[in-house]
Amino acid sequence: ESDNSTVAGITFFVTDTFGKELYNSCKDVKFGAMNTRAIDFVGGGARDYK
Repeated sequence: ESDNSTVAGITFFVTDTFGKELYNSCKDVKFGAMNTRAIDFVGGGARDYK
């Protein structure tokens, strides 16, 4: 047997202010390899922080 542990998931909560500022700081970052916004690639095309 292995003594390793694996995390299957995580739940976290952020304030509205933190969520808005995090989104706003990333929303216009370009992902050059795909010539698109990074948020479309890693954020599932998010349009706001929720």
